[in-house]
Amino acid sequence: MARPINKSQAAFLLLDYQNMVIKRANASESFVTNAARTIATGRENGLPVVHCRSAFQGSEFADVPSTNLKTRVGHFLASPSTSMHTDLQDKGINTLIIGGLVTQGAVLTTVREAADLDYCIYVVEDMCLDFDAEVHRVLMEKVFPRQAYVIKSEDLDGLLK
Repeated sequence: MARPINKSQAAFLLLDYQNMVIKRANASESFVTNAARTIATGRENGLPVVHCRSAFQGSEFADVPSTNLKTRVGHFLASPSTSMHTDLQDKGINTLIIGGLVTQGAVLTTVREAADLDYCIYVVEDMCLDFDAEVHRVLMEKVFPRQAYVIKSEDLDGLLK
């Protein structure tokens, strides 16, 4: 069972939530609607929202609200080319709530790295998507629970304290 989340020490990490990636992953309308609703719950509770995105050309990412903590290129928290880990530490963030595309890529890499950096991690299962449903299932049921709480979006509001 997941422990309560101290919302003053938590941030939402959205990995590759970009139009191009969402289309390529064949995300359903219900996936997108659910993700938007869950992100809104986080914002209503004062959580910073961090968009981590792939480096694509164009303006597809221009509509990100100015209330977001930071927009950056890449996936990795401690990558020498980013200041993400330092930025989160400076804001007193020690808990990450992760949703992303794809589960076996950006999500897996970020969970592993965040665990190495001693973050408390919550992976929102129905805010993650993979091209291979079986890989997604194995990661959510067997791999991530060793380093993170795996929760459903409907559980988030009840965990925020």
